[in-house]
Amino acid sequence: MRWHINNCFITPQQENESIDAAIQESVFPRLVGAGELDEINPLYIVAEGKVVAALSGNCMGLPMALIFLIGTYYIFNIEYPAKAKNLFSFLEAVLLENSSETRKRVVVQKFLKELE
Repeated sequence: MRWHINNCFITPQQENESIDAAIQESVFPRLVGAGELDEINPLYIVAEGKVVAALSGNCMGLPMALIFLIGTYYIFNIEYPAKAKNLFSFLEAVLLENSSETRKRVVVQKFLKELE
């Protein structure tokens, strides 16, 4: 099965859909790839219709790819999309142990407390 990871929301692609089309449609940085969730290959960080980075290798799992995606927002000084701010704040808190952005997001704070 093919997967298209858009702003970290995962939706399955049909076999005939093209990764190239997903790359061309990209505006904000996002992950685009194909394969099973535990083995996504190829996997790219894309933005503005272009491949920013090709992620591959045995140690490149989804958590590490998400860290690279977060880093892309910081490197290019781009704000997270409004619809995904809570998600990215959560990922920063969990994957990077960075709670500075989480303090601004009450919903994320409550969710993290529920997980404890």
